[in-house]
Amino acid sequence: MENKVNDFYFGIIKLIILTMATIYFIFSKEDILSGEQFAQIPLLFVLISVLIAYELTHKLKCILLGIAVGLMLVLIFGFGETYYLLLPIIVLDAIVLLSSDSKMYFVSLLGVVGSQNKLIYLIVCLFIIGLYYQHYVIIKSYKNYLNTLLNTEASLQKMINKQDLRHRGDIEKFALVYENERLEEKSRLSQSLHDKIGHSINGSIFQLEACKLLIDKKPEQTKEKLQDVIENLRQSMDEIRAILRREKPQVGEMKYVQFKKLCTDFKAKYNINVDFKYEGEKNSLSEAIWGLLLDNTIEAFSNALKYAHCDTIAIYICVFNKLIRCTIKDNGKGCKSIKEGMGLSGMKERVRAMGGTLDIASEVGFQINMLLPLGESEKRG
Repeated sequence: MENKVNDFYFGIIKLIILTMATIYFIFSKEDILSGEQFAQIPLLFVLISVLIAYELTHKLKCILLGIAVGLMLVLIFGFGETYYLLLPIIVLDAIVLLSSDSKMYFVSLLGVVGSQNKLIYLIVCLFIIGLYYQHYVIIKSYKNYLNTLLNTEASLQKMINKQDLRHRGDIEKFALVYENERLEEKSRLSQSLHDKIGHSINGSIFQLEACKLLIDKKPEQTKEKLQDVIENLRQSMDEIRAILRREKPQVGEMKYVQFKKLCTDFKAKYNINVDFKYEGEKNSLSEAIWGLLLDNTIEAFSNALKYAHCDTIAIYICVFNKLIRCTIKDNGKGCKSIKEGMGLSGMKERVRAMGGTLDIASEVGFQINMLLPLGESEKRG
């Protein structure tokens, strides 16, 4: 479609040039309408039609160019050397058809030798060479460059689509693995409750049914059975608590996952890379300390979005024997003087309430350092 539009555009330019040349040929002779000279008018229009058809077709170019050469020779030798002015267009069409070398364009200047008015021919020829050079060299090179960019873009898009499909496949695979693990865990928990608790409760029910029958006739025996049932149910409750305690995720694991999700969501939403590192036992921190770290990290993210103009934020949490260190740093522009607003004041107050300290550095980027004591409850986990 684009090639047809370009051919149509250049055909219009040639039509304008040939029409102007035709008007010049007709009105440059006084006896144009007399005798045999009248025949040049239909020949000119046929030649113009052939040259325009040559520009718009892709299959019959050689045949149409041959017809154009024949008509031009008839006009030159039959009606005068003025028609040498048509020579540059036909010669340049032949060069474009048979050769891609733009230096050959100047071969059309050889027509100056046989032309009556050499100056007019030279001016017309140079003008037409300029048009052909612009269309077949400058515009063509630009089109080739544009096509290269389009092909590169298509290749990149194809690569992106492949990566997207691959990542989707990985996500679906991981989702299936996670779902399978979750179902296996549910099945294991159900089986454990059935095997350890179900039989015990069923036995207690049977014993209670027996007690109902014996309570009037054998009260002492009934009391013994009731005591057995109580002991059995107490053991079953202990089993239930043990199972639930074993299956319930610990606070540290839950908060760590929540922290990771916060970093991942921030990166996906704002296109800012978050480098999160954690060293130490996750379950050694209390829920209160995890809550403080999450709140201060959210506040640091908010400040980075507002002021830092960064593309990376690094978060490093390290758990030592008696304290916890948390560093949040971005690679933004930083600032010479720090004005504490409600956000930074709130962060400091939360840290002080836990018995810790918070300091800020802003020479290169913006860095927040927090030190928090690790109490006996956190040490025990």
